[in-house]
Amino acid sequence: MNDELKAITDRIQQINHTFHQTAKQAYVFAREHHADPKYEAFRDSEAGRIWRAQKLAECHYRCPECNKIINNLNSSIDHKHSRRNYPWLSWNVNNLWVLCKDCNYNKADCEWEDYLKNVERDRDSSALKRVLKYAPPATPKDDH
Repeated sequence: MNDELKAITDRIQQINHTFHQTAKQAYVFAREHHADPKYEAFRDSEAGRIWRAQKLAECHYRCPECNKIINNLNSSIDHKHSRRNYPWLSWNVNNLWVLCKDCNYNKADCEWEDYLKNVERDRDSSALKRVLKYAPPATPKDDH
């Protein structure tokens, strides 16, 4: 009986490894051939430049997190829900907002709820209020 359980366990581990390898390959393919090109095309388009200018104006040229003055040179487009974890939201404008480059870098691929906890812990309550005010409305379930 122990040999049979060992064989089953080994097979499950092989299947699990194959699944994770396949999922990783699918993710890389989707990012390279679908999600990233769509996002980059939007970001670099006239519509993307207009969108970014509107977002900068909406937040009064201040980073929603740290409140530093921002412009086209020291800000970047951030994905509320990261491209790594939610590639289908990469080009969805309801998932995009503008942060200063430092805050965007520090946010990285952090899950949204964890990010909010970090802002609340590391900054004051006014920072959390700004983030919530200017954050895009996207949820991970959005698919358009």
